[in-house]
Formats: sequence, C-alpha cells, structure tokens
Amino acid sequence: RLSVGGGVVHPDGRHILLQAREPGRGPRLYIQDLAGGNPRPFTPEGYRTLGIKALSPDGTTDLVVGPDQKVYLYTLAGGEPRTPPGLTNLDNAVGWSEDMRSVYVVRRTERPLKVSRVDLATGKREFIRELMPADSAGVTGVGPVLMLPDRKSYVFGYQRVLSDLHVVENLK
Repeated sequence: RLSVGGGVVHPDGRHILLQAREPGRGPRLYIQDLAGGNPRPFTPEGYRTLGIKALSPDGTTDLVVGPDQKVYLYTLAGGEPRTPPGLTNLDNAVGWSEDMRSVYVVRRTERPLKVSRVDLATGKREFIRELMPADSAGVTGVGPVLMLPDRKSYVFGYQRVLSDLHVVENLK
C-alpha cells in the first residue's frame, strides 16, 4: 500500500504520476494507469519530483531530484537517467519551452521570486521576470507558480503575515 505525497495527470489523460512511498521506504516516482492495475515505479527509492511541472509536455520525461540532491532527467519508459547541467535541487519546475529543450524554473527560497529559463543541454540560465505582489509588506513566501501556455503570463500565490501593534500607556 502506497502513501501518496502528490500526483499529476499525464498528458495522455490515461495515467497519473505519483510521488509516493511504500511503508518503511523512501519516496519514489510511479506511473499509474487510470484503467487499473498496480502503480509502476520508474525511479529508484529516494527520488522526488522537481515540481508540479517537472513532467515534460509530451509525458516522456520527468525532472527529479535524487538522494544525492542532484537533478536527473528520467524517462518514463526506463533506461539510464541523464544529469542536465544548470539545475539544482533548489529549483522548482514551473513550465517547459515549446521545443522541450528548456525548462522554466523558480528558486523557492528567493523573494522576489525569479523565473528563469534553463537550457537542458548547456545549463545556460536566462532571467525572465520577477514575481512579487505589488505590496510586499509582510510577504513571507511566494508560490506556488503556474505558467500559462503562452509562457508570458503567470498565476502565483503568496503568504503574508501582518500584525498590529497597540501601545497602551498609564495602565494601572
């Protein structure tokens, strides 16, 4: 029995990718046929997804982080993973280029959040834009981020903590 930490629908609409773990084991990534059957792991134990948009648009490849904290490109069909240059375990995939030669990423720890495009062959990182609410007072985090299909528009959330200070004098 799997404990599921998250999932995304495969572009074919007939499968779902799961980040899950078996009891007493580390996380790994699975593909599940929605028609039934058991989920099939496609990574070894200890791997997690690089973000909700880590799956390529054609559904053949997933960006994952291994137990060594390096980023890998895993094909769902199996085979040896490849290590794309320029990506780190701090990146979060928010979209892919139309030709699937680049991935758009943000670094979860940055404020304002910076969207960059990383070439998967060369590792070249190109700054695209910053995301931050117009009023940044009290903002403690930015994200999640959803890149729209035009690759120019974004939807993002943020967390804000605001408080009031009241001064009371001459209290007896």
